Amino acid sequence: MFQDFWQAHYFKFYSLLIGYAFGHIQTSYLLGKTFKKIDIREHGTGNPGMSNSLSVMGVRYAFIILVIDVLKSFGAYTVCSILFNGVGASVGESFVFGDGSNGILPGMYGSFGAILGHAFPVYMRFKGGKGMACILGLILALDVLMTGLMILIALLTIIITRFFSPAAIITLFTLPISIAIFFRNDPHGIEAVFVAVFIGCVLMVKHIDNIKRIKNGTESRIGRKAKQPPG
Repeated sequence: MFQDFWQAHYFKFYSLLIGYAFGHIQTSYLLGKTFKKIDIREHGTGNPGMSNSLSVMGVRYAFIILVIDVLKSFGAYTVCSILFNGVGASVGESFVFGDGSNGILPGMYGSFGAILGHAFPVYMRFKGGKGMACILGLILALDVLMTGLMILIALLTIIITRFFSPAAIITLFTLPISIAIFFRNDPHGIEAVFVAVFIGCVLMVKHIDNIKRIKNGTESRIGRKAKQPPG
């Protein structure tokens, strides 16, 4: 019985592990240490992610961090899809060694692992970034049209609020809905929706401090420097 269960689900476990390894590339921390001689966790909001790096290190470094963090999740999706007979915009079916019968699940679990590795890296005592660039990598790997629509919604939210956090929260809410719509014919679409919901729940926890700062008026708006912590 266990052998049958493992045969049906082993690729999910391995996809999570592969993705988790991808996620351990802590871009903002490594760039800050290497080129700015700072620990990004000791500046701004203290979050080792792209949005805090934009406030602390500037646009150039933030762009590099964004690209690499997107590629972590995108790469995890692609590698796991190829290894475990999955599909997605980044691999299609022609590049898959098989018939793509596992649908988008290998990639979903791979990107989920990358998000977990980014948000909870072992060597940083499980205190990583908020994972939104990795979310972008996931949706890019899933479907280009879906990516465009979700980016449009996020950009409109940012323009209206001048905060990153509300756009991130809206993205987490719309991800499972978008997957349900765009992948309604996928044989494993329902499970993929539940994975997306779980991703949203995990990352919402990472945004609690942002929500508190917005309420307190201490969250830095786009274009302004983050308030430095006392001490």
